[in-house]
Amino acid sequence: MEFPAVPEIIVGARARAAAQQGVRTTSALSPADIDRVDGIRATGPARTIIDLGTAMPLDEFEDVFDLAILTGTVRRHRLETRARELWTPRRSGCAVVLRLLAERNPELGNARNIWEARVLRMFDHLGVAPPRVNFPVRVGGGMRRLDLAWPEHKVFVELDGFAAHAPRRAFEDDRVRQNLLVADDWRPFRLTKRALERDPDAALAPITAAITAA
Repeated sequence: MEFPAVPEIIVGARARAAAQQGVRTTSALSPADIDRVDGIRATGPARTIIDLGTAMPLDEFEDVFDLAILTGTVRRHRLETRARELWTPRRSGCAVVLRLLAERNPELGNARNIWEARVLRMFDHLGVAPPRVNFPVRVGGGMRRLDLAWPEHKVFVELDGFAAHAPRRAFEDDRVRQNLLVADDWRPFRLTKRALERDPDAALAPITAAITAA
């Protein structure tokens, strides 16, 4: 996620004459929507998400929305409450936020990064059974966690290359873990960022086939 090239500033309606690119005006900004960051008054997280739902393309906004949820920047309940309180036909971000809250998989809260959230969203759009995220499983006498798992089918997915390079010891441990899981009749699949960006349908097709055939 990158910061926008042009930040937005919200000012009181009386300053409307000074409006320019990156400046928005409002006649009603409740104290509930104002936070202070290093002593500077700033729009709070819930109101910011709602406003972005109006201003951003949906595919880009979904990443922002998911990241805010999984990092705990804003609570689901707080976001839903504020979206209902602020709802008007002209403030389309409220409707977008409420729809996404209704659609989101409960497992989103277990995701560790935006790519896990994206892949979870991709499977939701495909209409297959949703995976468990960072699913704990006991194998080889110890507890391991699987990035995405369908335990009822003993299918799991590991996401490769979505974080900084792991140390050699972690690399070796990952291979040992996969061998133990295979020996316990789990079916492993691996996804890379490049494969998902190049052709997500082709990347997910074998996994979808394994789940639906099981």
